[in-house]
Amino acid sequence: MKRFCRCLLGLLVGLTLVACASSSSSSTISYSSSSSTVTTLNTDQTDALKLRAANYQEMDFIEQYAGEVSLLGCVDGDTANFRTLNKHNVTIRFLGIDTPESTALVQPWGKAASDFTCKALMGAHSIVIEAEVAVSGFLDSTGSRYLAWVWYQSSETSDYRNLNLELVEQAYTKDYTATGSAYYSYFRLASDNARHSGRRVYGEDDPNYDATPIGVPVTAYEVVHNYDAYGPSATLVKITGLVVAKSAYSVYIRDVVPTINENGEEEYAGLYVYGGYSSDLTAFAKVGRIISFYGRPTKYNGAIQISDVKTKSTGDYAYTIISSDNEITQIPLDLSKDLTSYYGQFVTTNVLVEQVVKSEDSIAFTVYGKLEGTDITVSIFANAKLYPMYQMNRIEVGSVYQVSAGWNPGFASQDYDMVLGDNTNSDYANFKKIKE
Repeated sequence: MKRFCRCLLGLLVGLTLVACASSSSSSTISYSSSSSTVTTLNTDQTDALKLRAANYQEMDFIEQYAGEVSLLGCVDGDTANFRTLNKHNVTIRFLGIDTPESTALVQPWGKAASDFTCKALMGAHSIVIEAEVAVSGFLDSTGSRYLAWVWYQSSETSDYRNLNLELVEQAYTKDYTATGSAYYSYFRLASDNARHSGRRVYGEDDPNYDATPIGVPVTAYEVVHNYDAYGPSATLVKITGLVVAKSAYSVYIRDVVPTINENGEEEYAGLYVYGGYSSDLTAFAKVGRIISFYGRPTKYNGAIQISDVKTKSTGDYAYTIISSDNEITQIPLDLSKDLTSYYGQFVTTNVLVEQVVKSEDSIAFTVYGKLEGTDITVSIFANAKLYPMYQMNRIEVGSVYQVSAGWNPGFASQDYDMVLGDNTNSDYANFKKIKE
């Protein structure tokens, strides 16, 4: 921490502040507060902590509790998806930290923490994840996410940095490291400095979080085409839409009334509405209903969605069920258009199946293939909460299926990702073979 010396200068009127800090090799980040003082957050502990030597390029995290991985996608400030050496897809919950929420719930500093994590991982030359099983176990309380320290190397010649520790040092999270951890002392020192700074989660207002308790009325079209007016500040909005599909605890909605777009055409925009791990959203957001509700526009893996949905039936920010049993028209994927314009929509298209991969720890599975007649690659995810559940062993590689699913940016090497929704009956209409 820099100290400032006050020096009286002879006949000059007033006082001048002179910085008398000694030189240091540690990285620092300085911020000016409204009172003209300067508070500095350093990365002394992150700079000092080194990843133990090992041949991580030849290690698989699932089998050896450590190893180099490739990034599949960022989730939030303390969660990300990776692929291991032996092609295990894993969701990692970062050990020792708990950043503010930015997915199902949106909190101050949540998006900033998420952006910090994603920038570090997406720009990394190499990423190593390391479990500490004897101290913290291998899986979190949900049983679906692995616990690990996440190390990233920004260039081929730079040292690996512990991202968990760096998030603590930059006051994006408080420290929850177990006392038996090999890194406990580093986290304690990092936490003490961040806490004394009073920055971010230690009391500073998030300038990019809109805490105004007013739900701005918007359409899905307005959110999709004017995201920068709502998303970066996590503005609370009130949105009305037709529920066209359900997937686990989340839903897809579509505008009730079309908007005339810049080409003079009618456009029904759609959005994915994330419900997290609770059935509170799907309890009222039934397929075929037109509903009005409050939430905050956010992005996940580059696609716009609605998060932090208010699920109260009475009082402030209560949802409204406007009508039920409305007809749902499928939207065909037009391959002549920009396919990124369909993000968040529940669409129908034909897919040539090339591979089916079962999840290791549930009945969920992923289908890999190409849009019929093209080289456009897609992954089709069937989550374990689907009802009725698809029979994976009945899916035939080499056949063409008509697929109705949510359309999203692709993970890893796939161009696009599709998420299957519940079937409204037992004929599996959302995933139906049409050609051998």
